[in-house]
Amino acid sequence: MLLTGAATAASNRQIAADLVISEQAVKTRLRSLFELFGIADLSQNAKRSQLAHRCLELGLVTARDLEG
Repeated sequence: MLLTGAATAASNRQIAADLVISEQAVKTRLRSLFELFGIADLSQNAKRSQLAHRCLELGLVTARDLEG
């Protein structure tokens, strides 16, 4: 699947507010996901991009889920 649009990643603060959890909880979950997908060594933006791409490929999320 090719991503045709450029998305702006939500900040940890924005994610925390949307999910009604702490920023630290968001950071912890993201670190776990980066490790799980083997992308922890990439730059921050690359990690988030790869995470979104891989989740789309696996059908864990849809493009609609990623729309802001």
